[in-house]
Amino acid sequence: MPMQHLELLPADAALLAELKSAACPWLVFTSPGSVRAFAQWSEHTGLHLLQETGVRLAAVGAGTRDQLLSEVAHRASGPHPWRVLAAQVLIADEADRADAQGLLAAFDALAQQEGLDWHCQTLLLAEAEGNRPILREGFARRGARVLSGRMYRRVDVQWPESVWSELAAAKPGEIGLVVSSSALARRLVELFRAHGLVLTQTIWCTHHALIAEQLKALGIGMIRRVRLGADVLERDLFEHEINW
Repeated sequence: MPMQHLELLPADAALLAELKSAACPWLVFTSPGSVRAFAQWSEHTGLHLLQETGVRLAAVGAGTRDQLLSEVAHRASGPHPWRVLAAQVLIADEADRADAQGLLAAFDALAQQEGLDWHCQTLLLAEAEGNRPILREGFARRGARVLSGRMYRRVDVQWPESVWSELAAAKPGEIGLVVSSSALARRLVELFRAHGLVLTQTIWCTHHALIAEQLKALGIGMIRRVRLGADVLERDLFEHEINW
């Protein structure tokens, strides 16, 4: 049950051209949605940066990288194939660090390894309107030139009342919810309370430790951990870890 849909913002050809002309360009994907939005921007502007080898790539986590590779595979037989390999995409070093701070730490490790001159780097952040400024400010503090590519916005979707009726009628533990972001965790808990539903009646699940902490802070005592693939849940749904 999606709680949001993505709305593409007008493509900015000048922004993509600015990255193309930079000495040390980086394209940083901040979510799977940013990959899809960038693909549409590429089509609308005719600037297909990922046909070229000069632009380096980063993604917040493995899920975003996998969405990028899925898009690469989808475009393989088209007129503008992207030339991207998994090993070329910088991501956080661990799944539980797949967030802005984890990606900044991965960049710091790369900078130390390569002797990267931050002042020569230009980074275009493919992101949503209203994204938190953690990456923008983090890269700027390191001396990089940061271009903010606000490529899409998230628009809330209202669930039909039949969903809330089904949740209210379910037996405890009969329905599980997989929460994919901290913002959606907050909104979902607010909606549960607005509909008079008991939080513990539902099995709450997420793939990320930070979202689990957010859910705990909102009053949910037990959270199950799941693994998420590029598009759907993997077959072995639950991971059991002592720290969860």
